[in-house]
Amino acid sequence: MLLIAFLGYKDLIVTPMALLLVSLFIFYFKKFVPEKELKPLFLRALFAKIFSAIILGLVYQFYYGGGDTSTYFMDGTVLYESFFDSKLVWLKLVFGPMVKSADTFIYTNKIYHYGDSQSYFVVRTTGLLNMFTFNTYSSTAILFAVFSFNGIWHMFLVFRDLYPKLEEKLGYACFFLPSLCFWGSGILKDSLLVGGIGWAFYGFYNLFFAHKRILKSILLLLMASLILFNVKPFVLVALFPPLLIWYIFIKIRTVKSNFGRTIYGPIIFGILFVLGFTFLSYFSKNTMFDITKADEVTQNIKVTKDYLLNVAKMQNGSAYDIGDMDGTVLNALSLAPSAIWVTFFRPYLWESRNVNMLLAAMESSYFLIFTIYTIFKVGFGKAIKIIWKDSFLLFCFSYSMFYGFIVGLSSANFGTLVRYKIPILPFYLCGIIIVYSQRKIKKKEFMI
Repeated sequence: MLLIAFLGYKDLIVTPMALLLVSLFIFYFKKFVPEKELKPLFLRALFAKIFSAIILGLVYQFYYGGGDTSTYFMDGTVLYESFFDSKLVWLKLVFGPMVKSADTFIYTNKIYHYGDSQSYFVVRTTGLLNMFTFNTYSSTAILFAVFSFNGIWHMFLVFRDLYPKLEEKLGYACFFLPSLCFWGSGILKDSLLVGGIGWAFYGFYNLFFAHKRILKSILLLLMASLILFNVKPFVLVALFPPLLIWYIFIKIRTVKSNFGRTIYGPIIFGILFVLGFTFLSYFSKNTMFDITKADEVTQNIKVTKDYLLNVAKMQNGSAYDIGDMDGTVLNALSLAPSAIWVTFFRPYLWESRNVNMLLAAMESSYFLIFTIYTIFKVGFGKAIKIIWKDSFLLFCFSYSMFYGFIVGLSSANFGTLVRYKIPILPFYLCGIIIVYSQRKIKKKEFMI
């Protein structure tokens, strides 16, 4: 029995029209993909995202009977309907502060996510996009997928710019990982996060390293920061330190002499560290991950982990427990190896309880096998040296490990974990691919 029916006859009428318009848009703007050899990948990857967005909606309606994506859409429908009653009220609901007032109460009282600023940002986005899709779920989901794809495409362009000989392998790692393709599409926070991370990564690279497309990079970096901060501030907090590490190591390694690196290295590191800490303190303030209050952060993680674990057990879900937490920083750090392991390499195949979990287990098994194979072929010591010598790899793995540590520690069930970890999967997998193939690549001069 369906709990929430959010797909209807309008989807059968409007969605084909939306697909036609998107197709025309794609074929027109394909000219902005200058390299001829990239155009087939561009089309395959985009249509894979669109297909995934539609399938995600069907799975949520006919398998789950509702869920996050349906409540986001239904809340967005309330915003859509408010437009025809009062344009001013619609503007307040979509762009105004989240404060109840007499003229908006009739609508906010119907919105499930009203009061949760992060979830309501997705509702605002949905309500805005619904104006262009005649309030049809599938068409709005397609627009979410296009945004997510755009971010991943910009991410891929950076990988390709740095390692052009690995273009095909890196392309598959960015676009065709099943969990990234599926959960990173549709009307979900994850689609906005993935797209925002791709924009931020691209903007940072072009602004501070490649020194090209400066205006575009600034705009993308600002918009990405706005999206990430509103949807999940932790992602912004987790992404910035690894980017800073990348920049610091590049700057230090541009100093030619060993004496100069010894003198200027600590100075550069100290200045950038202070600037970075100030930035993170501002953006993490009053959030669950306020870096100025480490003990409160670990306590919040403990509370989240315990809650999700209890819910999973009560619902006979796919719970996992990596160990007891007492809410202290040292205790959390002691669980880091287990947390990172569960993020990248679990669930195991025998832990699967349904089809979705089996697919996730197959993907995590692939990550485990490929990681072990790379270490075996390259050698553990040599792999560490390769990573240490390549500042970009330091970024990839420091970001993946830190983010993986937090989500592995706090998720407590595989259903949540599969979604939470998708922002780091392309960085980790691309990092492993680069390590394995490093001997065959002539790196760009500024990366040495």
